[in-house]
Amino acid sequence: MAGEKTRLLKRALIDLLLLLVVLSFMVPAASATITVEHLDSDSEMYDLIENEAFTAHAWIANNDVSTGGGRYGGGNHELKLCGGDNENDGDTADYCWGSGKTEPFILSYDQNSGNVTFEICEKTLSYTLPSDESFTDLFIRGNAKCNSRIHIENLNLNGQEVGRNIAFEGDNPEVDILWIKNIDPCLRNGFTLEGNLTMSWTGDKPPTGQDLSMKIKAATIKSQDIPEFSTIAVPVIAVLGLIGVFGRRRN
Repeated sequence: MAGEKTRLLKRALIDLLLLLVVLSFMVPAASATITVEHLDSDSEMYDLIENEAFTAHAWIANNDVSTGGGRYGGGNHELKLCGGDNENDGDTADYCWGSGKTEPFILSYDQNSGNVTFEICEKTLSYTLPSDESFTDLFIRGNAKCNSRIHIENLNLNGQEVGRNIAFEGDNPEVDILWIKNIDPCLRNGFTLEGNLTMSWTGDKPPTGQDLSMKIKAATIKSQDIPEFSTIAVPVIAVLGLIGVFGRRRN
């Protein structure tokens, strides 16, 4: 009788471990932990991006309230919020930057309405994300050339400190990018990114166009080869448990 109970108990344990293995592959791990990586070039960023959902722009352009043609700055608008990286469409605004003046900004996305808002320089730009668009990661890009400096600091995502900043001047480096990753689907459920942008320059004339700029991209990235630890740990533990059970049965 005792032997039969032991056999049934082992059988139940095996069934439970098999169920854990199956569930571990059916349910992906979700983590709200903010993971940030620095990228040194646009090529690194675009090698990662599969599709861009929307982009918020803040650049020097012609640093004037007058708009018009021009090959830089999306028609010389200093502020823009648009789908993907389309510089010829989207919500725009003009602004005269002050050298060394810090401008707080808020980029937010509401899942229910699909509405994206970009608040900066006491202006609010809006964009509605199409229902068939999606994103998984954020890229914050700073650019400064020649006699300019850029600082993107005090970044906060959904109430958590990002813990990394962008701060450099001149041509070395010319571009710095923060890749905020491994927080999907938390981003698509709605997010608020806050921070401070300071652009400054020396001399009488500021840079022009996109030579001094910030871009924030929401994008879907290409499949990564290395899975998260939690997706590996549960199957491994379950398999080890099965090995242990069968080993005891043989003994």
